[in-house]
Amino acid sequence: MLWAASLVHWKGANLALDAHARLGAHASPMRLCYLPAAGTEDADSLPEPAPSGVTYHRDPRDLDAIRASCDVFVHTSLRPEPFGRSVLEAMAAGLCVVVPDDMSSELVRHGETGLVYGARDVDALTEALRVATTDHELAWALGEAAARHSVELGARAEAFAPVMAWLGRSQT
Repeated sequence: MLWAASLVHWKGANLALDAHARLGAHASPMRLCYLPAAGTEDADSLPEPAPSGVTYHRDPRDLDAIRASCDVFVHTSLRPEPFGRSVLEAMAAGLCVVVPDDMSSELVRHGETGLVYGARDVDALTEALRVATTDHELAWALGEAAARHSVELGARAEAFAPVMAWLGRSQT
């Protein structure tokens, strides 16, 4: 299982850690990769030492290799993001993605290209992670569908419209 993002308070690393802990003995190992962000939540806010079954990777240079060693990608942003680049990268890598329901449905469709849970709901995230890590056939199928969908999204300009709008640029 992989969580990767900048370590700012609205990225929800602690939500992912809480859900992972609730899985108990059935939890798959989690690799939490983060980029420290100056002036915001820092690694000091993560429990030390890392909880059982969790490995921290600060500013990893080998994120692609780490991603390749995982089957599930969990995204826990605590506020809506118009476009999830890390999610798209995980989809392209064929991982089963688990995302909050306030993310664009164009990116991930529940049960078709990933699993969607109730945003900021640790119980819903825990259940989605339980499904993703115990139903291996489903996770594999969702990862395969996600990889195909990411190619379609990458080829379509409208997939990038939310990020372009957020940047205040028009598509040309």
